[in-house]
Amino acid sequence: MEGAPGALPRVLLVDDEAAVVDFYATALGADRFAVSTAFDGAEAAALMRTHAFDVIVSDVAMPGMDGLALLRKVRETDLDVPVILVTGGPTLDAATEAMEYGALRYLAKPVQATELKRMVEFAVDIHRMARAKREALTLISGAGGLPGDRAGLEARLQRSLDAIWLAYQPVVSWSRKRAIAYEVFARSGEPMLAHPQELFETALLLGRVGEVSRAVRAKAAASFDKLPADADLFVNIHPSELKDRALLADDDPLLPYAKRVVLEISERESLHLIPDLRAQLRAVRERGYRIALDDLGVGHAGLQTFIVLEPDVVKLDIALVEGIDVEEVRRNVVNSIVELCHKLEVHVVTEGVETAAQCNAVLSTGCDLLQGYFFGRPANVILQPKL
Repeated sequence: MEGAPGALPRVLLVDDEAAVVDFYATALGADRFAVSTAFDGAEAAALMRTHAFDVIVSDVAMPGMDGLALLRKVRETDLDVPVILVTGGPTLDAATEAMEYGALRYLAKPVQATELKRMVEFAVDIHRMARAKREALTLISGAGGLPGDRAGLEARLQRSLDAIWLAYQPVVSWSRKRAIAYEVFARSGEPMLAHPQELFETALLLGRVGEVSRAVRAKAAASFDKLPADADLFVNIHPSELKDRALLADDDPLLPYAKRVVLEISERESLHLIPDLRAQLRAVRERGYRIALDDLGVGHAGLQTFIVLEPDVVKLDIALVEGIDVEEVRRNVVNSIVELCHKLEVHVVTEGVETAAQCNAVLSTGCDLLQGYFFGRPANVILQPKL
């Protein structure tokens, strides 16, 4: 739907008053812009499905779909097109919300013809710059990058929620020669948020971590129909989920399987902002869940996190495993951690085992529970480990 080279910039004017639309169209001039018009948000959204626009100028207060709702709809299909919102009753709150949702400018009526023309010309240049930057990023990294406004981020996140799926990686017991559990990793069919870190960072920014987490827990619960009867499930959670009452609700989909679920909390995450953390952890355990401290060895406050969590399981980060087969210092460090955890009756899983040499080195430290590419990569189906 890109315009032809040399074509006039396309502007969409949206207002429920025909006189206002005519005034805007005249102010812009037919020789400078190709103007399309709509008299409500729904009509504008329909036009956007068949036409590409360089700028959208929309009234805020309209019957049905208002200007802010239109802006959110725009961002579902176009991350870059500038939107100028116009209102007859400007307020600070409305202006703040307009900027947050990615409006280029928020103008008060009556708008002067010269001001409108100047603003639309500026928006055209901004749109060209945005497209050039996205093309450059795609050329360099193969990804189009995330939108910088709330409406664009929300559109991306909603598409991610609709396309969430889980990858499974086995956690093996070497002595028992079988998978004793599987860790699930959230994935999404939305390319910009395909990695779980990007997905949860965006959800955190938008205040929607709970929504994403509940979607993941629902998918995890459905996994038990396919999981071996003697295998548990490791599920990563964000610390903020400990404040979410849904985690402990009677209707939470994961609750019926709680005794077979280990909730992983990363040492990379800060827990100091969680009120009544110990009480929250106690409530989680009373439901039947176990707690794992993930990524041990990379956090800045590992000892304090260990003390507060009192984990049932500790997972050693891949950074401790790299080179463990050739570096005695690493083996000694891992050996010390394993001995201490066993003394405290805490199970230890060593992550990131990728080679036979690393596997043998880890086993020499006394750690029997292993995870890594050597046994199986994360997959969208539950596979038996390579042993």
